Amino acid sequence: MQLSPDEELILQSLEPNQPLAKKELADMTGINSSRLSRLLRKLTDRHLLTKVGAGRGTKYYR
Repeated sequence: MQLSPDEELILQSLEPNQPLAKKELADMTGINSSRLSRLLRKLTDRHLLTKVGAGRGTKYYR
């Protein structure tokens, strides 16, 4: 499975079993919010990330 450099950066930014909010990931990676949303959706669809919660309380983890 081929990952883009931004997708790899997201996965490297997440510690296993340490969920982070999209805002925290944006701050860590420097990826803008709309692009980050698309990438998180792709990674979640590929089962590389798990999404927990909804709305402002959504967190992502590996």
